[in-house]
Amino acid sequence: MDKLQSLISIVTPTYNRAYLLTEAIDSVLAQTYPHWEMIIVDDGSTDGTAAIVEAATAKDHRISYYYQENAGQSSARQHALSVARGEFIAFLDSDNRWLPERLQKGLDALARNPNCAVSYGDCYILDEDGKRISDRNMRRYSGFITEQLVKDNCVSFNTSLTRREAIDSVGGFDPNVEVADDYDLWLRISVAHEFVYIPEYLAEYRVMTKQISSNKMRRYKSNTVILERFFRANPQLLNTGLHRRGMGGFYLRWSQYFDLAGEHKEAWRLLLKSLQVNPSNPAVLKKMVKYLLAR
Repeated sequence: MDKLQSLISIVTPTYNRAYLLTEAIDSVLAQTYPHWEMIIVDDGSTDGTAAIVEAATAKDHRISYYYQENAGQSSARQHALSVARGEFIAFLDSDNRWLPERLQKGLDALARNPNCAVSYGDCYILDEDGKRISDRNMRRYSGFITEQLVKDNCVSFNTSLTRREAIDSVGGFDPNVEVADDYDLWLRISVAHEFVYIPEYLAEYRVMTKQISSNKMRRYKSNTVILERFFRANPQLLNTGLHRRGMGGFYLRWSQYFDLAGEHKEAWRLLLKSLQVNPSNPAVLKKMVKYLLAR
């Protein structure tokens, strides 16, 4: 198949997001690249999701609907992958939206970089009502980015386009990972595959009130478990500077998150862990001095 005509499978899990799902679907229908299939997996919704998708499938045959009993986001994504036919996989959560050239730009980036398995870009931040409230994004990277990923998940999930063969090579999503299943996937892919960052806005990411007030400790513990499992599966990385610098940066970043949330005791504990893992990082000592002076 000509790369310009390659089929892209769009994976959209949803759970009780009927009031937002239409916006997500419309942003797919508005894509300038036409060769796609959208696979919506309803993870046991109890609202009007089925009716919304039925109307969409009647409008466009490229959209398909699957229902499963509630089993979690990872399971729903893996379900979609099991029926996906595309050579490339894109992800769109049901409360987010894409910009019109998102698929084309992602595909073009992979065509220019045949050594890369994943392309991704930046996103605008939306409030619950769909209004843009920020265009700030974290620093992103190209190439072999395992070390950067260990420090923090720098890959914007809803802007990513991934070669199907790379996802299959690591077994897809782990249904046992309830939080940050995308982080788990990127880490595993990053061991053998390169990423390419597109310095453009490709999507709009909606921040819900529940996300803002979400349990940071739960997310931190989930990321820690993911990293521990990742290094057990890749022992060749344990005695490298990548592990030391990466984990030191991981604890430092999470210390900053907890500090901003006002959880100063946990922030200090993680600063100490960062120092223990990577005592040669001057940024940790600088942060500790600043922290103590502020107290």
